[in-house]
Amino acid sequence: MNRQEYSSWLAESSAKKLIHQENADHYYANFYRDGSYDVLFKKSKEELYDFDRTHMFNMVIGWKFGEKGQIGLRATYLTNYAYTPVVGSKISTTQQILSELFPYLPQFSSSSNSSPSGFALYQPVYSDIPRSARLPHYQQFDLRFDRFIPTSWGRMTLYLELVNITGSRIAVSADTFNPLFPVVPGANPETRYIYLNGLQSLRTEKNKIPYLNFGIELRF
Repeated sequence: MNRQEYSSWLAESSAKKLIHQENADHYYANFYRDGSYDVLFKKSKEELYDFDRTHMFNMVIGWKFGEKGQIGLRATYLTNYAYTPVVGSKISTTQQILSELFPYLPQFSSSSNSSPSGFALYQPVYSDIPRSARLPHYQQFDLRFDRFIPTSWGRMTLYLELVNITGSRIAVSADTFNPLFPVVPGANPETRYIYLNGLQSLRTEKNKIPYLNFGIELRF
C-alpha cells in the first residue's frame, strides 16, 4: 500500500478496539472487537549487519597440581563475518568498462584491423540478497603450563604457552576475483586467509606450527 492508503487504514483501525494481534513469520493479523480483522503481509526481509558475528564461544579448563604447578586449556570458536557472495560473472570489454567508469570521455573508434571492443574481461555479479553468505568459521586451541616455585620473598612462576595448537587460519575475505577468468566456485573468487600474526597464509593446506610464549612471573 502507498502512503495515502496506509494513512487511511491507520485512521480506520485506530477507531477500533484491538483484542488480539498475531505476529507470524510472513504476516501480521489484527482482530477487532466488532468482528473485523486485518491481514498485513510482510515484504521486508531480515538482513545481517555489516561485520555481524552471530556466535562467540570461549571455554577455559584448568588442572592444578597442588602448589607445584597447573595446566590450562583454552578453546575459542567464532562464526565469521557475513558478506555478499559472487553468484556469477559477465563478459565486458575494456572499452565498456571505461565507458561505465568515465561516461563523459569521448568514444574512440578502432581501426578495421583491430578488435572493435577491446580486451574481454569478466566482471563479478553479486547476489541480490546482501550479506547472504558467511566466511568459514574459526576455532583455536591454546595450551599453557605453569610451574610454581615458592621463595622466601614470594613466588616465582615459570610458564610456557602454545598458542593456536592446530595452526588454524582466519578467513578475512572472499572477494579476490580474477577478471581474466569466469566464476569458478571455490577458486575464483578465492577465499583469503591470514594467521594470528597477520601474515597471509600459504596456499597449501599444511598447518602452521603454533606460537610459543614463555616467561617468568614474580610475585612478592
